[in-house]
Amino acid sequence: MLHAKDSAAGKQAKCPDCGNPIVIPLPQKVDEEADHYGFDDGGFDGGGYEDAGYGAEPEDDGWDSGGSVGTRSCPACAETIKSVAVKCRFCGEVFDPTILRRQRKSSSKGRALATPGSRLAAALLDGLIQIPLAIAFFVGIMMTDGNQEGIGIALIGLSGILFLALAIYQLVIISRDGQSIGKRIMKIRIVKYEDNSNPGFVHAVLLRAFVNGLIGGIPLVGPIYSLADLLFIFGEEHRCLHDLIASTKVVEAG
Repeated sequence: MLHAKDSAAGKQAKCPDCGNPIVIPLPQKVDEEADHYGFDDGGFDGGGYEDAGYGAEPEDDGWDSGGSVGTRSCPACAETIKSVAVKCRFCGEVFDPTILRRQRKSSSKGRALATPGSRLAAALLDGLIQIPLAIAFFVGIMMTDGNQEGIGIALIGLSGILFLALAIYQLVIISRDGQSIGKRIMKIRIVKYEDNSNPGFVHAVLLRAFVNGLIGGIPLVGPIYSLADLLFIFGEEHRCLHDLIASTKVVEAG
């Protein structure tokens, strides 16, 4: 549909699409058509949209200038919106999948998603921290078979206490900050998927680690799940299966 100011009514002009001459209709004919869509008498020269409640620019909510536009109810707030709208002008709900994916790729604070490489490095660092304790534990077991049984028992007890202390410390900082020691070194952290807030104990530990570990321990199914969990990190949002279970994601800590 073409638009013209009231002052051009009755004059002849060339159609920009086909090049044929056309006569611009009188204002009252435009007004009748405007009334059909619920606009005021601001005309079709760009005015009247805001007064009719459609926003300053029709393109903002998906206006199709090629013909009549139907309406539908917003699934989020139930207000009446245009059928071609990509975003509700009342509650802000977005319907376009491309826009939704773009919004989900970064947090509201501008934090980018952590790369698969940084997440892998953090996991390796957390594992490396435990290696000295594991070595001390097995050395203690071997010493109990010889003449140094007392030293071996002491070494087993000490390594066990240190391992428990490390595990508790990791659980505390993950629940409090969304960061293990490895993630802190790599400057990445776990956040809730929807609002980027701190995940807390339930999301970061109970769902993300404990439930994930239980599934991974199921005979036959567990190894397949663990492999799929690892491969999911190469998806568009770099979210593993345990991230999906816990409704979390890993972002750069900044």
